Amino acid sequence: MNNPAPPTKLPRLTAEALDSLTKSSESETNLKLARRGRPSSPDRLTLSGDTPVPTAPPSISGDTEVDLEEDPSANDLKQKKFIDLESATCCTPQPEIASSDFPEGGLQAYTAVAGAFLVMMSTFALSNSFGCFLQEYQRNQLSDYPASTITWIGSVHIFLVFGTSLISGIGFDRGYFRIQLAFGSSLWVFGIFMLSLSKTFIQIFLSQAICLGLGLGIMFTPVLSCVGSYFHRKRALMIGICASGGAVGAIFLPILLNTFFESHGFAASVRIAAYIMTATLLLVNLTMRPRSLPTKSTPPFVPLVAKMAREPSTWLTCFGIFGGVVGLFVVMFYVQVFVRSHGASPVLGKYSLAILNSAAFFGRLIVGVTADHFGMFNTAVPYVFAMSLSIFALLGATTTGGTLTFLLIFGFTSGSFISLMASCFMALADDVSEIGVRLGLGWIFVAVAGLLGSPVAGAILGASVGSYVEPVCFAGGMGLVGAVLLVLARRSLVGKKGTGRV
Repeated sequence: MNNPAPPTKLPRLTAEALDSLTKSSESETNLKLARRGRPSSPDRLTLSGDTPVPTAPPSISGDTEVDLEEDPSANDLKQKKFIDLESATCCTPQPEIASSDFPEGGLQAYTAVAGAFLVMMSTFALSNSFGCFLQEYQRNQLSDYPASTITWIGSVHIFLVFGTSLISGIGFDRGYFRIQLAFGSSLWVFGIFMLSLSKTFIQIFLSQAICLGLGLGIMFTPVLSCVGSYFHRKRALMIGICASGGAVGAIFLPILLNTFFESHGFAASVRIAAYIMTATLLLVNLTMRPRSLPTKSTPPFVPLVAKMAREPSTWLTCFGIFGGVVGLFVVMFYVQVFVRSHGASPVLGKYSLAILNSAAFFGRLIVGVTADHFGMFNTAVPYVFAMSLSIFALLGATTTGGTLTFLLIFGFTSGSFISLMASCFMALADDVSEIGVRLGLGWIFVAVAGLLGSPVAGAILGASVGSYVEPVCFAGGMGLVGAVLLVLARRSLVGKKGTGRV
């Protein structure tokens, strides 16, 4: 061992001092090895004789007095590092995804937002306007079928849109976005033109329920996931802007269909809408690009789903949104028929879906700002409660003023809920690579809710001999149950993330 400079001979250490020095040296050596992940040496070092010692422990007992100072902050740093090393293997609250991992803007990011807006406007506008088709089918093509049977067309359509989202979400995570967007757009365009030629139940079912449902399902989750991969801090706002595209389209499409069904007939009306949808989807395919994520191994699907299944927040969120969606689609499917048959103005009945979706447009935009500030679940819970309570108010909407008030309140709150569904599923993700699967898994519950809710309400309506009291109570009750489950999901997520802003 080299002597320190300038060479100074320290006093001879006693046996007690040597033992204390040996223990201190061994402790520091083990600490360094622990930091490097290496086992400490079993051999014990000893010092004897007149060996010059370059450093000394903080305190040495015995006959020797050595006055060497040690920085107290060094001990604090050592202790902190050692605690961090131990806590790395313990169960600690999961940190949120770092905002620095996301561009939070740029030409490509905002082009993706615009593309998703156009996709929602071209596709979900039709899904949200099924009430127009229901009324037209009851008057003409499917007049021999009860409403509970006709609603299976819209329900299966919704089921396929969301039910295929798990597979399409996995495809997005594997990098197949461009293929999904092109194939889904082609299938949608083919289905809408086939719908214009359909006259029987099976033809309408195959074109509107199966073809359109699969086409939208293939591209729905990838489009939202593409936007979500660009934003974290402003994600709820951007998803809200994208979702508002469906509301904008659903403002104008019901007006177009209700007007043209009477003057031009079913086939010409649907073809006019088909040409508009073809143009917008073509533009999206030419401009929308996915984000180039850093190369990393994709989490295996089965372990990832198993991890999600062990999280209480996953189940509570999925079943909570399930309850809200049941109430939502029951009203969306039957509100135009209800308004026209319960004393409101015929003009209001014709434009009821347009008014509802106009209010939904503002709800989807405003809720994005508040959710980014207060948290997704903190914002979603009051809106789901408000939406569910407003469903019961439908029973009193038997005048023009009452109907207009209901349409505005339900439209605003339901639009906010629709906008927050995707953001709530994304908020459960611990890493950006989980977003596609998280969305796909959550949409399965939405799919089942859309499949069962409206036909069950139609069956209840038929059993109650045309009374809407029982179907409305069923829809509102399911919505309230969903709101309670989302409260519990928020509580679970607060414990997981260690913050109340969820």
